[in-house]
Amino acid sequence: MNMANDSVKNKSAGLIIIGDELLKGHTKDENASFLLDKLWKNGIKVEKVSFIKDRVQEIANEVRIFSDKYDFVITAGGVGPTHDDLTYEGIALAFGESLVFNKEFQYTSLYIESEKQNNDTALDNKTFLLPQSANLIFAIDPLTEGPTKYPLVCVKNIYIFPGVPSYLQKLFLDNQSIFSNHIKFFLIKVYISIDEEAIKIALDNVNKQYPSVSVGSYPTLNKPFKVKVTLESEEKENLERAFESLVGLLPEKAIFSVKKCLPNSRQSSHQSNSLTTECTHQNTFPNELDGYLCRENTTSLADAIKCAWAVFKQTFDMYSPNQVCIGFNGGKDCTVVLHLIMAYFKSIFPEQKQELIGLYFKDSNQFPMVQQFIEECENKYKFKLISLDEGIKAGLNKLKKSHPELKAIIMGTRRCDPFSSHLKALSMTDKGWPEFMRVMPLLDWSYGEVWQFLKKFNKPYCKLYDQGYTSLGSSKNTEKNPALLLPNGEYLSAYNLENEADERLGRK
Repeated sequence: MNMANDSVKNKSAGLIIIGDELLKGHTKDENASFLLDKLWKNGIKVEKVSFIKDRVQEIANEVRIFSDKYDFVITAGGVGPTHDDLTYEGIALAFGESLVFNKEFQYTSLYIESEKQNNDTALDNKTFLLPQSANLIFAIDPLTEGPTKYPLVCVKNIYIFPGVPSYLQKLFLDNQSIFSNHIKFFLIKVYISIDEEAIKIALDNVNKQYPSVSVGSYPTLNKPFKVKVTLESEEKENLERAFESLVGLLPEKAIFSVKKCLPNSRQSSHQSNSLTTECTHQNTFPNELDGYLCRENTTSLADAIKCAWAVFKQTFDMYSPNQVCIGFNGGKDCTVVLHLIMAYFKSIFPEQKQELIGLYFKDSNQFPMVQQFIEECENKYKFKLISLDEGIKAGLNKLKKSHPELKAIIMGTRRCDPFSSHLKALSMTDKGWPEFMRVMPLLDWSYGEVWQFLKKFNKPYCKLYDQGYTSLGSSKNTEKNPALLLPNGEYLSAYNLENEADERLGRK
């Protein structure tokens, strides 16, 4: 039994997504998936999501039902000045209230509107008509330590959000402390290499034996595994027992891989080696990684390192070392990759010194401290650095001509980076780009694991990370992370960031 969760009340939520355009398929919904992800990570169970039309009575009926059943009710959409923006009216009807003119809301909205450029329209009076019992919630801006400009409207346990995804996301993140609970959700994903029918009895037995564990089974197509099984529970010990029971019930070699997630997290999971794979030739592993590459170590960092090791093995099964280079821009992620690939070379080529080739795209707006760190690494680790002044696409074209032997580039890309959520650990460049294999050994590493690695093994990193920066671009698009700002005006180091979702807050 997970005693830490026993004293905490489970909190539930219901989502009401409002808009005719969604039900007709004219607009693709982004709000439900965002809210579902954030609420789950905050320890809130979403019991139901409802998509409804812009109809006053329908909104009123759904709001009333949801309000009685769930701790939090979040509505999205229908709060503007036009004829089909009926959410406030529907909520007022649900609680037998009238709409009243809210001067504070008017002042806030007009102030924001006045700051917009090329504003040719005034907000309609309808915008400021709120249910009589409505409250305005102003979050605290971490930079100014004053209230945020735009409030969250709340009526009883109904929290009313705009339908525009960017507005909703900003407003939710400003106020997410409201929607938080100390409940922890523990999740294990098991990837199965045989058909779902062959594991049905095992799943039924685990589901019956461990009622506190939610068991899911999801067949797949066109993937190296055939079924993804999820085990989720608020009780970590029961979850582990259910997992061990499932492993014992499955046929030999049925498990393709396993991902054990950190509490309330999906991003920190890693594909570890098959459970049937034993750790061999341990004496060839670099001393500093001793104990992290064997099956017995199931810590999150060990799984992360094993995942990177597996990507390296796959890469060098396909390419020789002189066909592979590492992209290095001085950031924390590629710094981890640099140390890992050097350790891998040491373990695979113990009798010979294997030269490492680095690739650096120069930026005229680079931080001087980053440039200095790159030069220090080049000198300290004796790798050959290819520097390119062109943009990335043009630079890769030039690289093709100057170094035709290079076929793959090892990168520090992580899944949370822009345009990276769909990638695989080995992915060819997109159509229309110079053809290189992109190798991403850290793709499923979390922010915390990156820093755990650097601190655990005492690896040097760019000292800008000790000055409040958490994600480094150029000096033109990178600022210190406001989430690390202290009341005295100083900043914590990057490894002190509490919410991994805030990693890129300093990027413009």
